Amino acid sequence: MIKFERPSPKLLALSLVFLSSSFAFAFTLERSLSTFNFSKEALFSTIPVLLLLFLTTALLITVALLSERKFSVLTVLAAAFLFVLPFTSLSIFLRVLVALVAFLGLFGLSLQAQGTHEAYTGFSASYFKGVMRNFFLLFIFILGIILYSSTSQALFRPANGGFEIPEETLEPVVAKVVEAVGGIIRQQAGGRVPERELAPYVEEQLAQFLAQMGFAMKLKGQPKSLGEVTTRLTKSLKADLDEVVAPFMVYIPFLIAGIVAITFFSLSPFIALLGGLTFAFIYRFLILVRVLKFEEVERKVKRLALA
Repeated sequence: MIKFERPSPKLLALSLVFLSSSFAFAFTLERSLSTFNFSKEALFSTIPVLLLLFLTTALLITVALLSERKFSVLTVLAAAFLFVLPFTSLSIFLRVLVALVAFLGLFGLSLQAQGTHEAYTGFSASYFKGVMRNFFLLFIFILGIILYSSTSQALFRPANGGFEIPEETLEPVVAKVVEAVGGIIRQQAGGRVPERELAPYVEEQLAQFLAQMGFAMKLKGQPKSLGEVTTRLTKSLKADLDEVVAPFMVYIPFLIAGIVAITFFSLSPFIALLGGLTFAFIYRFLILVRVLKFEEVERKVKRLALA
């Protein structure tokens, strides 16, 4: 039976705030991933996730520095359990795996925070940049697992009918090429060419070029405008690209998870700096509201001296 001293009401309150922050962090992350894409809006949607990441890490450090080992274990165990609750799309195995990784990682970070606190004779938020960075690396690892799983389910779900390249992604690229080729042909023809006459020629030139690259362009009839050329080429090219990409579908989840992980990993120095500033703000706020305080203690330290 686990026995430990009854924690103070202030420590319990801080622990509850930490647990709430952990759940809010996971819930916000899950919502952000459910609408994940590489647009500007998606980048802005990560801001609440990062803010909650800073808050959760700062509270983890605070609770770790104030609690004994057994209480710390129970707290991070509860945090790991709450973290996986929002990810209902994951299988039971992956939810258990994520919870286990989160528990081991959070407990390791708690030990690192306590060790850092003991290693210095003073106190500064900058001492805990390493904890912030490692928490972010733990987050990247867990994010990779979640992204791989969710992408695999989306790609191989029978209801989806297999993988398809979205026309919304392909059509703007085709439209720019069609406009560029149309502009070149107009210049060569001396300026004004009716679009009704220009469209079939532009389509023919692009179809021949794509055929040389191995794409069997199946086009029937004659287009009447450059917009129609774009639509016809997009549909035909999409069908061929789907066939080309299909054999490599198994690698797509690895690729997406890897790209996101590498992108976030490059931000780790910046995250460590901002995380340290966040921790400084939080512990000073807690001192201001009389939840925390500084105290002077005497302890033995190692110094280098002559033998």
